Amino acid sequence: MKRMNEDTLILTRKLKEKFRLKPFNLFAVVLLVIALVVSISSFFVEEKDFNLLDEIEAAKKAKQQGDLEEHIRILGSILEERKKSLGDTHLAVARLSCRLVHALAQTYSLLDDPSKIEENHIFASKILDEAILIFKKQVGVNHWETGKAVGQKGYLIGEYQMSQNELPTERAILYMKEGLSIVSNELGSKDSRTMLLNSILAGLFFHQGMYDQAEKSYQATLSWVEKTNGALSERFAWHLVTLSDTKLLTNKFSEAYEHAGRAQAIYAKLSLKSSYEFARLSYKKGLIALLRNDFNSAKKNFKVSSVLFSSMPERKKEFAWSEQDLEFATMLSDPGTSRDVLQRLVEYLRVLDGRYSDLLSQPIRERKVHLETVLKIKNKAITVYKEMRDHTKT
Repeated sequence: MKRMNEDTLILTRKLKEKFRLKPFNLFAVVLLVIALVVSISSFFVEEKDFNLLDEIEAAKKAKQQGDLEEHIRILGSILEERKKSLGDTHLAVARLSCRLVHALAQTYSLLDDPSKIEENHIFASKILDEAILIFKKQVGVNHWETGKAVGQKGYLIGEYQMSQNELPTERAILYMKEGLSIVSNELGSKDSRTMLLNSILAGLFFHQGMYDQAEKSYQATLSWVEKTNGALSERFAWHLVTLSDTKLLTNKFSEAYEHAGRAQAIYAKLSLKSSYEFARLSYKKGLIALLRNDFNSAKKNFKVSSVLFSSMPERKKEFAWSEQDLEFATMLSDPGTSRDVLQRLVEYLRVLDGRYSDLLSQPIRERKVHLETVLKIKNKAITVYKEMRDHTKT
């Protein structure tokens, strides 16, 4: 009996062990299945991320090669993929939208079809407004990314208006100033993102005719551009030329001449002394020298620009301007007989009127000389004419 009880206990124990193993095995199988699912999912996620990185790299390459259309196509494709995988209100979607908007804005100055520009602008405005809302909800109204997107709206509006041959409106400037204020308050006035917005704002100020404000913004970003791009970069030279233009239009002729000279030296060091940029800068420097009564420097620079423009068949008009201004500078430095000079000055004034009308008929982006610069030269010619006429009468 005792033996039988022991056998029964052994059997019972074995049965219990057997049935304890079944749940354990099932749990192990479940774990294995989950592990496999996770591994497969990870594989596809990694594969998708890998493809995304490839697309981003392809977008960068297209931009570097100047293929803006391909750059926009790839960014649009990435944006749609991110919306599907992350949702319409994800920060990554907002950031990608801003990149796409910047690329679309760059097309405004390149496209000839007004309807295509309009189409791009409507699309860019829509996704940028959506991005601004995402930033406001996700990171806050006063976050620098929100400010950058708000400032970008000012840039977008300004670029569109310029593409329509209109000057940027106060609305564009207000958006840029609002964005700049937010970014500056959070990151500081010396941060590169603050400097970038300030530099763009300077351009809006300049085209709006707010030259004092433009000068302050260009001056404030001068060191940043030099540090970011290098003291011998074309970008820094361009910034110096633009600052020179604002100094000229605020009648600070000596400072304007100095900045133009610095830019000219950079072009020379970059072996660009035979380039169109160098010719155009030499011509501008000659105009500044005229206005500051440095007639010898004016003649020197006009001679340089005339020689260079004469070797460029497509620049006949600028060659003619350079020759006409060289003659005016020569008249001022060596008047000759008063009566002869008066006749030549009358003809020169007619030339300046024609030049102004010609520039006025050109698209804003294509004007080689600012309209107000022509007016300043004309006023100088009128003053000289009146002085000589009065002297002749006496």
